Amino acid sequence: MPLPAENLGHKAFPQPTDQNVLVWRYIDLAKLIHWLATDQLVLSRIDTLRDPYEGRHGRRFQAFVEDFTLVMLGDRSEQRQRMAREHARLRTQGEGAWRGSTFVSCWCADGPRESEAMWRIHASANASVALVLPYARLRESLNDPQMYIGEVGYFDYEMGVVDSGNAFNAVMHKREEFSYEHEVRIVKMDAAAFEWIMPAADGPLAIDPDSVGVPRTISTTWRVSEHIERVVVSPYASAWQRDAIVSVVRAMAPALEGRIRDSVMRNQ
Repeated sequence: MPLPAENLGHKAFPQPTDQNVLVWRYIDLAKLIHWLATDQLVLSRIDTLRDPYEGRHGRRFQAFVEDFTLVMLGDRSEQRQRMAREHARLRTQGEGAWRGSTFVSCWCADGPRESEAMWRIHASANASVALVLPYARLRESLNDPQMYIGEVGYFDYEMGVVDSGNAFNAVMHKREEFSYEHEVRIVKMDAAAFEWIMPAADGPLAIDPDSVGVPRTISTTWRVSEHIERVVVSPYASAWQRDAIVSVVRAMAPALEGRIRDSVMRNQ
């Protein structure tokens, strides 16, 4: 069953102009083995990702909410200022709860090009690969009605503020320093986890998701051999590492062996 039309039309999830743009997932051999062994697409909780600012609205967010609330209240009396601060505190609590209950799978929409930076950062082990397929095929491979997919936007974290009208907006924005990733992101929010994490109005600003049993990853059935167009071997793989990758694919997913390609960077 394809994703519902309302998911694909969600304003927080802009779709690529070219629906067939190639998207890349850079992983090491251990992750490839796990993927092939389990036939599972793994989504990671965003507060566990490498960037500690994932899912945040910007450094000025709380001040922005306070100022906006004061304007709406119409005056700046001490009582109104307390109300503004409390409103901003609740919005910040909501941000923390979303960060601890939202899961993502991240892909690089670089089209036909490989990214040297992505090889270095996300597949730093020489025995690594990139899984490649068209965006439309990735989108159509998802059959969970609670999943969304779209392009990530980038913003100035120090000076900008992400619109907080919908919590997915912050999930789908990252600091502009990461714009080289050209990221496409699959997203799923766990409503039950959000309720566990969201504290009472007079509680702390955040509750640790780990402390209330929210998993760090979730999975959905996704067979690599059914969807991937090619498996590109890292340009930094030695001959024996390439042989090991081929042997693993041959043993675990024979249908993929004919789709293994060497990186074009190997010959540059």
